[in-house]
This record gives sequence, C-alpha cells and structure tokens, in this order.
Amino acid sequence: MVEGKSGFLYFDKNGSICYSLHWEHYFQHIIQKYNNTYKAQMTVITPHVCRHTYCSNMAKSGINPKALQYLIVHSDISVEFDPREAILHHEEGIDVIPSNKLLSGMDMSLFTVEDREKVLKEYLELLENDYDYILIDCMPSLGMMTINALSAADSVLIPVQPQYYAADGLMELLKVVKGIHQRFNPDLQIEGLYYFYC
Repeated sequence: MVEGKSGFLYFDKNGSICYSLHWEHYFQHIIQKYNNTYKAQMTVITPHVCRHTYCSNMAKSGINPKALQYLIVHSDISVEFDPREAILHHEEGIDVIPSNKLLSGMDMSLFTVEDREKVLKEYLELLENDYDYILIDCMPSLGMMTINALSAADSVLIPVQPQYYAADGLMELLKVVKGIHQRFNPDLQIEGLYYFYC
C-alpha cells in the first residue's frame, strides 16, 4: 500500500505477479477476439500505453507523482525528486538504502526503460559528493540489477567459493565485467577476488 492506495500488482490464476510481457499477451488476445467479432477494429494497446494511462489516472486521483515514479520506475513524470529520501542513517555513521520486495520485479520493470543499464548510475551520481565510498551489494546473478551496479561502479570486488561451479560462474562474471567495461563503463576495474567458505 502506498499513500492509502493499493492494487498496484496484478496476479495471474497461479498467484504469480503479471509483468508487462504477460499483459501484452493478454491485450493481444483481447484485441484479436474483439477484432474478430466487430467491424470497427480496436487499435493496438501496449503496456507502455497502459503505464501512461495509469500514471495520468493515479495522478488525477491524488497520489503523489514521486510515489508513482517509484512504483513503476517511470522517468517521464515531471517531479522534483529527492535522492536522499530512501537513505537510512545509522548512529555509527553509515548510511544504508535497504532493499525491499519490490526489487524482485525490477529486471522486468527495467526491460522497457531507455538506457536501462544506467539507471542506478544516474541515481548514485546525485549522491556521490556526500560520501567517500558507496558500496553496492549484488545478488549472485547476472541480471539487469547487477549490470546496473557494474555500470555505476568504479571497481568490483568479487566473492568466490573455492569450488568448481563457483569458478565456472566466475568466468561468466569476468566476461560480463569485460563487456560492461567496453560498452558502458570504461572506468570499471576489478578490485580483486576474495575467497570464502560456507
């Protein structure tokens, strides 16, 4: 629930979250069924069109545009954005921006965003003068969130277990780091590896 409003996530019959690709499939099915039934043909409806309609309607209903921007990762809403709003200050002098369950669908949300590899970089550039170091902790996957982190980072420190499959995964990660270095972030360096045991 955000600002007293709910119903932002839609679920399929199995209880899984519907992403934009699911909606696109549903819309194509509905449009095809309508166009087969009626002479007047329905125009194409895409998730992008629905996002704009949703934003407009929710903004008219009174929801804060900043909350909308956060909910649907939409950069076209013209609002003043406070980059420090999500920061939690700890008494020991460390600031944290915690994760939450909405982050689990971020890879799909970023799928249609222009320059999606640079979203985190653009956000962190607003904060970089406030800190000596910014550490980004990534989950062990090579999804869009990890690519965003690598595009934003000056260097990467890679934790590795001394096992065969971990070494195989490390080789894949090194290829990704090289690709990010060549395409998005020429300043990216490998700080080092550190081995750990579970």
